[in-house]
Amino acid sequence: MRRDLFSLLAACAVLGLLLVGMPGAASAGDPLAEARLFCAGADEAGGKLIYLAGYNLKVERIQFMGGPQWLQMHGGSCASCHGPGGRGGMFPLQCDLRTPAVDFAALAGAVAGKDRKSSPYTVATLRRTLEQSRDADGRTLDPCMPRWYPNDVDYRDLTAHLLHLSGR
Repeated sequence: MRRDLFSLLAACAVLGLLLVGMPGAASAGDPLAEARLFCAGADEAGGKLIYLAGYNLKVERIQFMGGPQWLQMHGGSCASCHGPGGRGGMFPLQCDLRTPAVDFAALAGAVAGKDRKSSPYTVATLRRTLEQSRDADGRTLDPCMPRWYPNDVDYRDLTAHLLHLSGR
């Protein structure tokens, strides 16, 4: 009886892993599925505040370094350069470039665009982009892209908002 119970529990555990998905396993190759798993329990409203204003729900400024001088002097957020809907296409002051779309579907490559210059982004490569100003392939981005340093909760919330902007 004990062996049968153990076998049943083991089978349920395997089935649970197949249904729910192990981070990075069930979603391997699907950055959108990986992001949805990563964002489980995130506060999308908090991510929206970070994206639009550069502050989290505790009214703490998301720390950053670099970027255009006006950003350092007056503050700003993702939306300052990528637009409130994350569609990009803007030419920020003091920057000689058009900003890319940053909704998660566009970043993950699910939305093909002529601006795509790197591999599809994942949860991990997007974080590296924010913190190190490097694209999904590790290439340094234009100096206009500041380095942002969200904590783990804020990053999860921001990612949830980028998924929301994708309509996914």
